[in-house]
Amino acid sequence: MSDLVRILHVDGDPKFKEMTAKFLKQESDQFVLIGESTSTDARERVIDTEDEIDCVVSDYALPDMNGIELLKSIRDEFSDLPFILFTGKGSEAVARDALRAGATDYLQKQSGTEQYDLLANQIRNAVEQSRADRRVTEYETVIDTVPDGVYIFDDSFEFTMVNDRLVELTGYARDELVGSHASLVFDEESIERGKRNRERLRDGRSEYGEANAEIETASGGTVPVEVRGSLLDPDTEEPIKTAGVVRDVTEQRERERQLETTIARFEALFEQSPDMIDILDPAGNILEANYQFREKIGYEEDELVGRGIWTIDRRVDEDDVAELLSDLDIGGRRRFEGRPERRDGSAFP
Repeated sequence: MSDLVRILHVDGDPKFKEMTAKFLKQESDQFVLIGESTSTDARERVIDTEDEIDCVVSDYALPDMNGIELLKSIRDEFSDLPFILFTGKGSEAVARDALRAGATDYLQKQSGTEQYDLLANQIRNAVEQSRADRRVTEYETVIDTVPDGVYIFDDSFEFTMVNDRLVELTGYARDELVGSHASLVFDEESIERGKRNRERLRDGRSEYGEANAEIETASGGTVPVEVRGSLLDPDTEEPIKTAGVVRDVTEQRERERQLETTIARFEALFEQSPDMIDILDPAGNILEANYQFREKIGYEEDELVGRGIWTIDRRVDEDDVAELLSDLDIGGRRRFEGRPERRDGSAFP
C-alpha cells in the first residue's frame, strides 16, 4: 500500500489518542492521524472531508453517544468507509453488536504495545480491501456504460461477469448468466471457434480474436453479433480468463441486406435494359458496359473495361470528357451526343 492512509481516531482520552498516534506512525509513515473526542465532531469531520478519511477508529465509550451509535450514523451516508471499534469495553456482546452494525473490525484495548501492531494490521487490511472494492465498483460502473455487451469467461467457458448490455441482449438475468456455461447463449460451433481463438491467444499467435456469431436469447430468438475477445493476465500460471466484447450487428446486417438487394436490382436493370449503358470513372475510362452496349458495338467486356470512351467514340474529346464528368454532381444529369464506332470500324448507328 503506497498511498497515505488518513485515519480518524475518535476517543475521549487525549493522552490515549496521542499515544495511539505515536505508535501507529512508528508502524508506518503512511499513517496520518486525525483526532476527535466526540461522535458529533467525528461525524462532522467525516462529512466535511468526505473522501479524505480512509478509516475510522473509535472507542465505544464517548461523551455524547457510544461508538456503535456513531458507526450507525456514519453508515447512513458512508456505507463502505472502514470502521474499527477499538475499545476498553470488551465483551462478546459489544463485539457482536458492532459487527452487526457494520463495523469492519473490532479490537479490545490492552496494556502494552502489541495492541498497536494488531490495530495497524487491521487498518491496513481494511483500507486495502476498501480501495480494492472501490476499484471494482468503478470498473463495473465503466463496464456497464459500454454500449456493447461485455463478459468474462473462466477456463471452462463459464460466465464470471457480464455487464448490463449483455443482460439486455440475451434476455437472461445477470444471476442466470453468471455461473452458466457459454452454451446457454452461444451455439456449439461458436464455442469451438472461441476455444481455437483462445489457443492462438495463449500461443501468442494473435493479441485478440474476432468472430461472427449468433446469440440465442431467453425468448428463443437469435441476435447476430460480432465477438472480440482477449486474454486476461496471459502471463499468469493460474487458469486463464477470457474477456469478450459482443456487438449487436442486427442493423448493420439489415443495411447490408438492403444494399445487396439494391445492387442486385441495379445489376438486373443494367444488364437487361434495352438501351446501351456504360459506366465511366472520373477520367472517362470505361468501368462497365451492359449487354446492349457490348452487343451493338461488337466488343467483349474485358476489351472495353479500362478503355477511354474517346477511343470508341471519335466525337468525344478526352479533355472534354474529364471536364464534363468533373462538373457532374451525384445524381445529376448531362446530355451530349456521340457516335461510337463498332469494332470493325463502322459507325453506329
